[in-house]
Amino acid sequence: MNFIEPRTLAFIISVLTALSALILLAMRQSFSATVRGVNSWTIGIWIFLICSLLFNFRGQLHPLLSVVLANLLLIISLLLMISGLLHYHGRRLRHHGLIGIATVAFTAVIVWFTLVQPNFQFRLVFVAGILAFILAGLGYLALHGRPVTTGRFVTGAAFLLGAVTCFLRALSVTLNFDRPNTFFDLSSLQVLYLGAFSVTFFIGTLGFILMINERLREILQYNAEHDELSAALTRRAFFEKTKAELSNSRKSGKPVSVLILDLDNFKQINDAYGHHFGDQVIVDFCDTVRSVLRPNDVLGRYGGEEFVVLLPETDSLLIRADKALYRAKGQGRDRIEVAQSN
Repeated sequence: MNFIEPRTLAFIISVLTALSALILLAMRQSFSATVRGVNSWTIGIWIFLICSLLFNFRGQLHPLLSVVLANLLLIISLLLMISGLLHYHGRRLRHHGLIGIATVAFTAVIVWFTLVQPNFQFRLVFVAGILAFILAGLGYLALHGRPVTTGRFVTGAAFLLGAVTCFLRALSVTLNFDRPNTFFDLSSLQVLYLGAFSVTFFIGTLGFILMINERLREILQYNAEHDELSAALTRRAFFEKTKAELSNSRKSGKPVSVLILDLDNFKQINDAYGHHFGDQVIVDFCDTVRSVLRPNDVLGRYGGEEFVVLLPETDSLLIRADKALYRAKGQGRDRIEVAQSN
């Protein structure tokens, strides 16, 4: 029973793919340079569009184009999507030599069972198995790590669905190995397989767009809460963090400490060497302070050359730390004063 003619379904895939690629292209101008992976993913989508068109004209084009080249482009598009996901997570695609050899071997198998010794059933099972493995890898990359956001969930679920679809497709052909031209003998279940695989790329790309938007929100939130020069928390963000920690301290009974750090005679550095040198002093100072802090300690910028450090599970308060700072200044600078607890 035929529900959807394969060419029509392939055309729908091409349209959806083109629309998602146009969305990425339109949004690319507003993406921050720190949002990585967009270029690789977009190129992969456009290559998949070409691949879909070639599959759409199978029977009208030479098999070298509609089968061999189409399958090769499909693998390349998936590899680019993997590269895009890796870049998104700050990693890079490795083992290029092995990937190149595997791609050449894949193409050789397709050429052999298409042009030299045609075997449609074996070729379909072989390609479906490879696709299931790659799509499962894409799903794993999207879902790996914490937190699993909406975008990552949608992307991962879409590609895992595609992997399951390919596996079931290969299994169904294997169990019906003696049936001729199984791919075009579409039962309702086979249409379900093909349709699920078709929407995988579209939904996966929509999920990736959500991931990009989530990363942009993270960047905007980080920039709003951190000083641009020192990367320390802004005064407002630090006080919000301190308020939350004090609330937790009252509930848990664990003390909290606040340190105030001041760079003595900092104006003289700016006057003698320039503001650029002074900025570098602040950057180096903050890097040095962060190197000795615990993972849950928080560094904030209190003023121009004054910084504050929040130390959970210790004992002190901001006002007493402030008084200790001025005692240190009043007693000759270049010294440490300890604020006494009540």
